[in-house]
Amino acid sequence: MDPLSPLPAPLEGWTPAVPGAGRNLPRNLQEAEAAAREIETLFLQELLKSLESSLPSGSLLGGGASPIRAGMVREELARFLARQGGIGLAESILESLRSRESHPQEETGDTPENE
Repeated sequence: MDPLSPLPAPLEGWTPAVPGAGRNLPRNLQEAEAAAREIETLFLQELLKSLESSLPSGSLLGGGASPIRAGMVREELARFLARQGGIGLAESILESLRSRESHPQEETGDTPENE
C-alpha cells in the first residue's frame, strides 16, 4: 500500500463499474437468482424492522424479545417470505437483468455509430 494513498491496499486500482453498468452480470442464472433473493430478503428485513418500530412494544414478536433475538426472528421471517415469493422484488430484479442481457446497446447507448 502506498503510504500516501487514502485507500486501503485491497481497493487500490479498483474502479467502479459505472461505465457499462449491466455488463458485469452474474455468470449464471442460479447466481443471479440467489443474489436477487438476498436483496429481497434484506429489503424485507428492513420493512419488518420498520413495521416493528411502528407497533406497540412486543406486539409483533410476542413481547419480551431481546434485540438480538428480535433481529434473528426478523431475518428468518424475511428469508421465509422471500423463499415464498416475497413481494416480487427478486423477480423484478431478475427481469431487469434479463432485459439488460438481451439489449445491452439500448441501456448503455453504445451503438456501432458511437464507438
